[in-house]
Amino acid sequence: MRKTNLLFIVFIVLFISCVNKKSKKSNLPQHINLDELKSVRDLPLLSDFTVNTEFIKLERDSHNLVGRINGLNYTEDFLFVASSHNLLIFERKTGRFIRKIGTRGKGPAEYQSFRAFEIDELNKHIYMWDYFKKQFIIYGFDGDFISAFRIEGLDNDYPEKFKLLDDKRIVVYNNNDMGNGDNSMFLLDMNGKIIDSLLNKHQFKVVFPLS
Repeated sequence: MRKTNLLFIVFIVLFISCVNKKSKKSNLPQHINLDELKSVRDLPLLSDFTVNTEFIKLERDSHNLVGRINGLNYTEDFLFVASSHNLLIFERKTGRFIRKIGTRGKGPAEYQSFRAFEIDELNKHIYMWDYFKKQFIIYGFDGDFISAFRIEGLDNDYPEKFKLLDDKRIVVYNNNDMGNGDNSMFLLDMNGKIIDSLLNKHQFKVVFPLS
């Protein structure tokens, strides 16, 4: 592999609207029954599902190496890429590298292992979930640390992903990988206080050693 000429191509399909040739009433995703296809030639074209497709070549050098992509989000101006343990910002139109968000560590403004992130485009905030610290860390688009807060009352739960519902609520998903999670989902306010929760009905016992 060439070290200097590598271009990492991110293929982004923007689902601006759903196109359905058979019906104009539904905007739901189209379902394809693969068992009914006689050959791969019967597969629908990409143009049947999308209105606009963008190819963005991300700038790469020793300061912004992009490995496995764990998350992707974008605004009109920026492209946010979670790669390995880094969160990188690129220019949306050109793919030019802008900055890295945050640093790994145990300090109050650092993260140990973030598993998910969300973009608050209105306030230009980036919410990152630190799995080990069990807390949200908020950065600005400029990379500056803003604040951090924990979820109150977490015991056996290790949330994995979350979604910003609006400027007052966050929904959080617990992956229950060890089988002993108390809850499956949480509804939080913006201070980490649990408003409501959904109990985990699928607890199980993990047998060691794991296979």
